[in-house]
Amino acid sequence: MFFAPLVPGLLVVLVGYLVGYGLTVLVSRGLDAAFGAPLGAGVPEVVGWLLGVALLVA
Repeated sequence: MFFAPLVPGLLVVLVGYLVGYGLTVLVSRGLDAAFGAPLGAGVPEVVGWLLGVALLVA
């Protein structure tokens, strides 16, 4: 029961991560199709975590 209060916060971070990761992958694919220069391999993960933490703080 110790972790029960943390579940809503973890869900917010998870949803933010999924949305940030997904949007960054879509943008990267668009850049690759338009200019032949996708974003780096680790960029979607970093953006996902940053968005998740930003949503948690907000």
